[in-house]
Amino acid sequence: KARTYLSPLVRGEDFPPFKDGLPRYVRLRNVAVPKKLATGFKL
Repeated sequence: KARTYLSPLVRGEDFPPFKDGLPRYVRLRNVAVPKKLATGFKL
């Protein structure tokens, strides 16, 4: 059990995939969500 747990740790850090020299992280969909408030509010 110890070997299966420790083997990924011994291998080192798992770097994210790169594209054009920049790491590829989660892509945002930028979809608007419906409003929940009927009126505006003050900050």
